[in-house]
Amino acid sequence: MKKLIIALLTFCFVNNLTAQNKLAAVRIGPKWGYIDGTGKFVIEPKYENARDFSEGIAQVKEFGRWGYIDTKGTYIVQPTLTGAESFSEGLARAKEGDKWGYIDKTGKFVIKAVYDGAGDFSDGLGRVKFGKRWGFIDKTGNIVVQPAYEGARSFKEGFAFVKSNGMWGCIDKKGNYILQPNYEAIKDFSDPNKNSSEDND
Repeated sequence: MKKLIIALLTFCFVNNLTAQNKLAAVRIGPKWGYIDGTGKFVIEPKYENARDFSEGIAQVKEFGRWGYIDTKGTYIVQPTLTGAESFSEGLARAKEGDKWGYIDKTGKFVIKAVYDGAGDFSDGLGRVKFGKRWGFIDKTGNIVVQPAYEGARSFKEGFAFVKSNGMWGCIDKKGNYILQPNYEAIKDFSDPNKNSSEDND
């Protein structure tokens, strides 16, 4: 019995500690801030909008523009951007004017804002749009897969789905087709032996 009580107390302590280390964006009146798992405000509500933290950084909106803060509410990028998305693999897509680029965690544009659209980095590559066509770049901004597609999804486990002439196929990181574009629609591959509830944990 004593061991059971100790185990339960340990479980409750760990869960409480985990909750305290998590932050959630909440709105009070017109302003957004962040609370921890106990409901305590860690960052007071003062933003026009706020997004979830990712890799220790979150996007917030003030004065009609977007910036990035750390978990203490300190700006790492002042609110000067017209668009801002979450960090992924150390980089975040950010918008200056009507063009997208990528910043690092110091707020520096390591890939200039020259793209008409952009997706998160995944599997080492970023999905970018030139005009009406999508291609892929690496983290130095070099084009790895030429912008030749009407649509594209992010790379995952070495391949990505792309759309050409209204049909979907699948390419590798060199742009070679693994599956020819013969499909009107396609969803992600899944393991038929895996319990789908595992993906929701």
